[in-house]
Amino acid sequence: MRILGYTTALLILVLNLAACNTGGISAEEQARVDSVASLARRDYAHGGVAFSLGEIEGLKPANKDSVPWAMYMQETDSNGQLGYYFYPGYAIELASPQIRLEYMHRGLRGCSEADSLFTWLKGIYLSPERQGKVVAEDKVGTLDGQVVTVLEIETPSVQIDDSTSKSGKSMAWAYLEHGDRLVGFSYSAVTKDDYRQGIGQFKNLVRSYKDNLQ
Repeated sequence: MRILGYTTALLILVLNLAACNTGGISAEEQARVDSVASLARRDYAHGGVAFSLGEIEGLKPANKDSVPWAMYMQETDSNGQLGYYFYPGYAIELASPQIRLEYMHRGLRGCSEADSLFTWLKGIYLSPERQGKVVAEDKVGTLDGQVVTVLEIETPSVQIDDSTSKSGKSMAWAYLEHGDRLVGFSYSAVTKDDYRQGIGQFKNLVRSYKDNLQ
């Protein structure tokens, strides 16, 4: 019994050390992070943040000035857009699957950490009006050593009245720490097929994040 107890304790210790050595992610996830390490990179520096992302195959970066609806989104020194990504074969339009990058100061109400923002998002999309559901909350690693949650939510099409309906959507978010700021990634697609085809690139984009201020 003593030998069995010692062996069990040793096994638990080894597993704990393994988790610490991989930053709390699995070996499979670490391999996915490593797979984007050698990609060419694109720099972002605006709104108090400076970082780079890998050039992920199947994603086309777009400056926010080339996205028609971006100009209608209010920006401040504390919160704003950094850019967009679209997919080959899709026009730059609202109905197309897309990724938006943004920054926000952690001193803003409800923006101190990713969990606060996730609570807010769930309050919107899981409401009786939107009837959404959480599809997944997966942990992914990044090239600069962060472990972040990717929250995925889908909402059905909802009939508001006889002449108005709200289209269903599949969406994902991730928020990365950057000093006193958060860098936000959000992905949305109208059809489930489009969403499934793009979620892998979205996660790889998050994995490729590297803080340039370090």
